[in-house]
Amino acid sequence: KSRVLMNDKESIFYSAAIHAWITTRMERDKSIMISSLVAICLLVISRPTNHVLLLCGTFLFMFSIIFCILIFGRNGKYLSDIIKNPESIPSDKTLVWLDNLLILSFCSGILVTIVGVI
Repeated sequence: KSRVLMNDKESIFYSAAIHAWITTRMERDKSIMISSLVAICLLVISRPTNHVLLLCGTFLFMFSIIFCILIFGRNGKYLSDIIKNPESIPSDKTLVWLDNLLILSFCSGILVTIVGVI
């Protein structure tokens, strides 16, 4: 009976850990998406004198939004794969690649915006 109880505790802990991981990842991506939307609005409203940097910053933040949307879609498939085969968690290189592009485009957008303001 205690072995069954231990398996239940392990299962609950594993479930909570997975839920926390998914929530954290999704919140980060949602925060980047919202920040990118706000940045685009601020770039357009502020009317910087350097229009090239305005366009570059806007496109970089737009790419961030697109990458977020692609990541959200890909996460659904990834989670479905995990549920189908929990013993072997698959590696999704496309998801990692999109995640890296998201961070790169968002950070580049911030850098371009800072350079454009200074």
